Amino acid sequence: MRKKIKELREKGIGSSVIARQMNIGRSTVYKITQVATSKRDRKSSN
Repeated sequence: MRKKIKELREKGIGSSVIARQMNIGRSTVYKITQVATSKRDRKSSN
């Protein structure tokens, strides 16, 4: 599920649309994408 959410966000699909498509809450989408973003930022800063 996380992988699919990340793929959809990378394609530019909004969190609300992803949440509706996957039948989950927007906050879940935000949490998953925020974790992915923070991990990517940490890698690039090293």
